[in-house]
Amino acid sequence: MDNYIEAQFHGELSVQNDVEALVLDPIYKDTDIEKQANNLGVDVRFHMAFCLKVST
Repeated sequence: MDNYIEAQFHGELSVQNDVEALVLDPIYKDTDIEKQANNLGVDVRFHMAFCLKVST
């Protein structure tokens, strides 16, 4: 969680032509979000879940 990738698009973006894969948080596995993502015509992948321990 220390790094992220930011992307800015200026102009037209075609999911089918410009996106290689959509990477979702595993919380969306087997949900309507995953079903909708599968209709986009790109590979849908899930990243390994991140866990942050909080001490009090």
